[in-house]
Amino acid sequence: MSARQRRVIYVFGLLLIGGVSIARIVTTPNFSTTLIAIAVVVVTILIWAVVAIPRAGIFAEKVRKRRPGITVIPGCISGDMVDYAREYGARARNWNGQGGSPVALAVLPDVIEVWGPRGTEPRWTVQRVPGGVGIDTAIYGNRFVRVVAIKDGTREASFVPAYNPARAAGGLVVTEDLERAVAELSEGSPWAVHVEGEDWPGESFSSVSEDD
Repeated sequence: MSARQRRVIYVFGLLLIGGVSIARIVTTPNFSTTLIAIAVVVVTILIWAVVAIPRAGIFAEKVRKRRPGITVIPGCISGDMVDYAREYGARARNWNGQGGSPVALAVLPDVIEVWGPRGTEPRWTVQRVPGGVGIDTAIYGNRFVRVVAIKDGTREASFVPAYNPARAAGGLVVTEDLERAVAELSEGSPWAVHVEGEDWPGESFSSVSEDD
């Protein structure tokens, strides 16, 4: 199942749950039931804020300990990353098919390592090639957002930088974060930056419309 198919199922599920919840609130005169439902939503959001949001930064710190002296970029995966992992025969465990799960990118002289949670080694690597690092669009949750993309013509990776974990987890993409990640990924190799409008390595470049 591709990222776009998962997106359709995800959106349908949200609409279904929302419709059922609204219907219950409207048809249930018991005010206490409504308060309980609201409380459950609030508690769920708080748990997510306390547990999930800091994960990207914490995970990146663990990778830095394994790669001392190497630039490590914290991020949240796009919805395409699970598909990439399966295509390359890599582990996709602990990654959400709609994106948002933590990832860390270690920038070595010749390759960029893609690290996933609970791993003792990178899940795969992408070669540092001319025009291989840039800004693209990908699925994140139920919409398309701008992401940092790394491509070498054979393998690729895409993610939302998580310098601000709360912002990244919510899919709020800031140009400054994207540009900072592109600069760090191409550090020492200015020729590696992809020029918008030109072909990516090994493929024809095509832009995807994104939500405002």
